[in-house]
Amino acid sequence: MEELKELLFALCAEPGTPGDECAPAKRAARELLNLGETTVDRMGNVVCRMGKRGAKRHVLLDAHIDQVGLIVTRVEDAGFLNVTTRFATTIKASKICDI
Repeated sequence: MEELKELLFALCAEPGTPGDECAPAKRAARELLNLGETTVDRMGNVVCRMGKRGAKRHVLLDAHIDQVGLIVTRVEDAGFLNVTTRFATTIKASKICDI
C-alpha cells in the first residue's frame, strides 16, 4: 500500500498545467508499462489494459492528468490571496506529446 501511495504522490508532483500535460503523461506511461498493455495516443492520453480480456466485469479508472494552473495576482493585508488561472483565454489546442 505504501508503494501505491508513493506512486500517486509522484504522479501528482509532475508539472502539467492545462495545455502542457506531456510530462505527467510520460511518467504515467512509464509507471504503467510493467502493469499491463500500455498505449499513448498523439494527444497524450494514457491507457493501460490489465487483467483478462473478455472478462465479465471491467473497471475503468479515469482521471485528469493536468494540474490547476493559478497565478497569485494580489496578497491582501489579511493574508488572503487573489488568484487567476494561468490561462487568461481559452486554450485552443494542446501540444502533441512525443512519448
